[in-house]
Amino acid sequence: MRQKLFSLSFPVFFCLGGERKMLKANITAMKAHDEAARSSLSIVISRYQELKTNGSGKEVTDLDVLKIVQKFFKELDEERDSYAAAGRPEQASVIAL
Repeated sequence: MRQKLFSLSFPVFFCLGGERKMLKANITAMKAHDEAARSSLSIVISRYQELKTNGSGKEVTDLDVLKIVQKFFKELDEERDSYAAAGRPEQASVIAL
């Protein structure tokens, strides 16, 4: 059985508690060998770190993290639609939202 690469099975509320909860969720996904959750969380954590260290001096809020997650969902949705439009349903089925 093929594993869904970008299945976002982790609850969004993990992200609303800040960096520590995201890191703990990522570690839990690693220990559980949940590659889909781990890769998704890693991307969100990476974008969070970019926002945090961009030099603006602005503190990252829960709303900022929510925007990161929403943008990530949108990008995955667009990627899935692109695969479907290109006649590659097997690739589109790997991306499950």
